[in-house]
Amino acid sequence: MNLAVKSAQNSVSQRSSSPTGLFCELNMASTGTVLIVDDTASNLQVLSDALSDAGFEVAVATSGENALRQISYALPSLILLDIQMGGIDGFETCRRLKANPHTQDIPVIFMTALSEVETKIRGFEVGAVDYITKPFQQAEVLARVQLHLKLAMMTQQLTTQNLLLMELTDSLEQRVTERTQALNQANLQLMQQEKMSSLGQLVAGVAHEINNPINYIHGNMEPAAIYVKDILLLLELYQQEYPEPSSRISELAAQIDLPFVQADLPKAIESMRIGTERIREIVLSLRNFSRLDEAEIKDADLHESLDNTLMIINHGYQLKTEYNLAVNVVIST
Repeated sequence: MNLAVKSAQNSVSQRSSSPTGLFCELNMASTGTVLIVDDTASNLQVLSDALSDAGFEVAVATSGENALRQISYALPSLILLDIQMGGIDGFETCRRLKANPHTQDIPVIFMTALSEVETKIRGFEVGAVDYITKPFQQAEVLARVQLHLKLAMMTQQLTTQNLLLMELTDSLEQRVTERTQALNQANLQLMQQEKMSSLGQLVAGVAHEINNPINYIHGNMEPAAIYVKDILLLLELYQQEYPEPSSRISELAAQIDLPFVQADLPKAIESMRIGTERIREIVLSLRNFSRLDEAEIKDADLHESLDNTLMIINHGYQLKTEYNLAVNVVIST
């Protein structure tokens, strides 16, 4: 090995003396370092001078083993790899590079004096991107190196953009999912509100239709009770004044069980009054429950609201059993 080759290897050794880890992250766009692997000093000299003059940083290795060792400390942007070398040849060196996740993306260009098609096919099969034939043509070497560095940089940029796009897609999908869930929840709430509004309108309408006729009945229950009381009092007075009624009156009195009617009619009137009062309370509870005729926001009596609700659903708590037991709701304050 001549002095130029030794100087280049020493330069590589100095750049690799403080590695940040066993493998450095590949960044082709920032360094433009080309690693030349050849066991012939003259080939190393020619390629190193040509690439250095073109502005590339150059590293050299004289065997496949040395190349793999150097790459473990500093990743080049591109590798010019001779096929026929002592030790492991170029095919095996390339296979090991492509089997390593840290180095598999580095473009490899084979250098060979062989022109057989089988050799080129084997090279592409192990992962090479191109071939340079010996003897070298400087313009061709520079053109191929520049082309594959640019392709590698574009591939890396495209990979990065794809990763960003995937992250953005995942983020958008997550946001769409969250917005869809929120929208579904809002729709459910809106449907529930519409149902409650419709129910309130129905309840208010039913309460209004029941309220008027029941008020007529309830309003006449007290006079009716008085009239019945007066009629019964008059009937008792007739019985006292005329203790011996005619046969027709006696037959009818026996037929309708007059003593029972006299005793039960006031009770029936009172039961009707209680029933109408209960209906009026239920109607009032329904109107308070719907609150369609009131302001949207107002002070409310919580106890009154609970009483109205319990009155409406009270029948649901009356659990009749074979022992005629019931469950009562008790509110403690």
